[in-house]
Amino acid sequence: KERKPESVRTSGGSLTPDERVMVIAPHPDDETLAAGELLAGAASRDIPISVLFVTDGENNPWAQLACEGRWPFGPSDRRHWGARRHAEARVALARLGVLDPAVRSLCLPDQHVTECLFDGGRGSVESLVSALHSFRPTLLVVPSASDVHPDHSATALLVDLALARLDRGESPRRILE
Repeated sequence: KERKPESVRTSGGSLTPDERVMVIAPHPDDETLAAGELLAGAASRDIPISVLFVTDGENNPWAQLACEGRWPFGPSDRRHWGARRHAEARVALARLGVLDPAVRSLCLPDQHVTECLFDGGRGSVESLVSALHSFRPTLLVVPSASDVHPDHSATALLVDLALARLDRGESPRRILE
């Protein structure tokens, strides 16, 4: 039987067998675009992975018009689009070796993460704190606070608020933006 090396090198750095990788993605597909290589490397070494979508990506009418040839008029159309984006992301993640149970969503409203923070954000922050406590990541991959997409920069702030609520020994060893 072929023995797997102790660590794997990715553009995100070396991953060792004791890593626990969590990717926090504002929308389904951001995880694959931003961290696909890292996720594939971790999965190839059976390193525990968690992917957390902040939104379902349901509020993107131009993309839905381009892909489905129709304008999304109501809430059911947006839910349909969010479900489609989730399904596509799960297929992409499976090809990278990330199994379905590793994927969750906070279900915040797409294009409105900033407003959730202005409304106090307590439920959002507490949900993220709970996910961090549950998975205990050693490596956290998040969007940059300087990202120009409002959901991406708001996600970075949401992560900062959640990390501030963790005890000293609970924070990930490394954070990649």
